[in-house]
Amino acid sequence: MFGKLFLIGLSFLVLSDEIEARKPYECLIPGTEKYYAIHNKKGKITDCLRVVVTGAEKQDSCLVVSQLEYPLDKNWNPMMDNKGFSIGPDSIEFLLLERGVASDISEFIENIGEPTDKKTVAFIEGGGYEYIFRSSGSPDFIYPDRMIVGDTLCRYLSEDGWKKVATGKSALGTSSLDIVIYVAAKEKVQTAAGEFDCYKIVADWVWRISSPLYNPVERHCFVKWVAPHIGAVKLGEEDKKGRLGDYMELVRIEWPAGEAPAM
Repeated sequence: MFGKLFLIGLSFLVLSDEIEARKPYECLIPGTEKYYAIHNKKGKITDCLRVVVTGAEKQDSCLVVSQLEYPLDKNWNPMMDNKGFSIGPDSIEFLLLERGVASDISEFIENIGEPTDKKTVAFIEGGGYEYIFRSSGSPDFIYPDRMIVGDTLCRYLSEDGWKKVATGKSALGTSSLDIVIYVAAKEKVQTAAGEFDCYKIVADWVWRISSPLYNPVERHCFVKWVAPHIGAVKLGEEDKKGRLGDYMELVRIEWPAGEAPAM
């Protein structure tokens, strides 16, 4: 009898785990609205964001989920430009695959590269330099349907710079960007919208410059807590002691009438 109960209990746990594993990590229900408050490191609200899920469309083996992101001021009013016009929303898409959610790495970092001016390009070309760029890994990462703490979701390394054509050596310097995204923990996260069971996703970001006179190293640790059926409930950047600086937190979520998923 005990053996049968044990097997039944074990089967239930495995089944529950399978169900949990297939909960998508992004909201799929069109019409759902998510409201986020953006805080500074002292906890004061500086800006807000309204996210509206607009659709979920099947494309080949993927499900493309689209949403609009409306920037709001700290009083939850639409942001205005310098001419007094409301700033329009950004359109964002998420790809839900058979095995999880594919998401661009730009969620964690901003593009800091700037175009080289014509005068600098003319100087470099005249001196017999060539531009080199190497990359390895993928700039995308995937939330698998069964995340395990410690799993690496993405490893991306790029290097670019100018080298002398004749020698192949770096004369003007190179820069490199090394990004590792991994599942750091499974945690309960308390937000203004309630408490959520989340996976903590960490993006370790290291940027280096190597030149004859200047060799800085810049490090960042971007974190995101994601909850099934909702997506990000909290995200920001941690310092060396694990303290959040500016961060964004879910304040409330409004489901269309009668369409809230079973959490």
